[in-house]
Amino acid sequence: MKKSITTLAVLASTSLISSMHADVFVLKDGTKLEADIISEKSDSYVLSVEVVKGIRDERTVKKSDISDIIQSDPSIQDFEELKKLTPTPDLVEADDYQRVLDNIVNPFIEKYPKSKLLPKAQEIKAELETEMKAIAEGGIKMNGKIISPAERQMDLYNIDASIKYEQMNRLAKSRAFSSAMREFETLEKQYRHTKAFEKALDLAASMLPAYKAQLEQMISNADDAVKQRDIALERMDHSDRLRTERMFAAEEDKYQKAMAEAKASETRWIPVNRYHKKEMESARRVLVREIGRISELRSEETKDAGAAFHAVMTHLDKNELELAKDSFKDFKRARPPKDYQLILVEKLKSAEETMRQLEEEKRREAEEEARKAEEEARKAAEEAAKAAEKGGKKEGKGKDKK
Repeated sequence: MKKSITTLAVLASTSLISSMHADVFVLKDGTKLEADIISEKSDSYVLSVEVVKGIRDERTVKKSDISDIIQSDPSIQDFEELKKLTPTPDLVEADDYQRVLDNIVNPFIEKYPKSKLLPKAQEIKAELETEMKAIAEGGIKMNGKIISPAERQMDLYNIDASIKYEQMNRLAKSRAFSSAMREFETLEKQYRHTKAFEKALDLAASMLPAYKAQLEQMISNADDAVKQRDIALERMDHSDRLRTERMFAAEEDKYQKAMAEAKASETRWIPVNRYHKKEMESARRVLVREIGRISELRSEETKDAGAAFHAVMTHLDKNELELAKDSFKDFKRARPPKDYQLILVEKLKSAEETMRQLEEEKRREAEEEARKAEEEARKAAEEAAKAAEKGGKKEGKGKDKK
């Protein structure tokens, strides 16, 4: 699975336990200051006072002017960060869970062992550890639920398609439109006959007009962007110009590498850059064509290859081999990637081999039962013959006596 940036991954990148917590300083004139102590002298405090939200100022307050100091519970403020961790988003990897535990949850528990919020923090830790274990064992979180490795295998084609759709959706929300459409391209090539692709068609139809507007604005500004860049460089002193030119060169190198990768992958959706007007115009032409094509695709009826894949796995799980083979034919008709076909082929072969072994075992059991029955019949016949012979001898002796 391709790694994706999630809210949890971003939170995991830094420790979010805050270092400062405001106390309330009640002055004798009734004023209340929500502030942190920066330094203390024998007769005064230097405080960091929040003037308005997000803006702080230093203020020296004499101790003799203070009637009370109401100390805050710092664990309350830090717990607000912990609450953001759950519920976790979909498609988070086990490493991100571990970083969150190491950087946020465990430090909170160690820092506030007597906090009244400790039980709730431990509940969050237990929830994260449970999910992390499931992910590490091959599971995945989709639509807010943990899917076990076994469940994932049963519906692998649909789940992989859904992962691609979620990646496309996230890129679209961040307005990385060309990258989002490259994910759409993969969905169309590999998962065209799935519910996820139907959703991707709707998303593309709503996203492309916004991308078109973005491109047209960039194309309109391209000449001015180049001109303004050159003017800015001309006005800089030598050292600043060299540093800025290196920055532009790095940006250009990154763009050219992205273009090379796009050409190698034969994607229609090339990356764009504000200084490359020709490429942006090319991207716009592709976009206009695609708007019409996607509109036509949305009107087509599609097969549900995801349902067919799931049906094969379900029939195999129930030992319904012939039904599984029929569902596999339905799956193949959708022309899915060879990798998914091979997965099912191997499972069908394994099921056939298992069935053959079971039939062979039944045949041997039947032969053994027949042999035992034959042996029992033979013994019964022998005993009957012996009994008859014995009876005949007794009858002969009786005649002799007469």
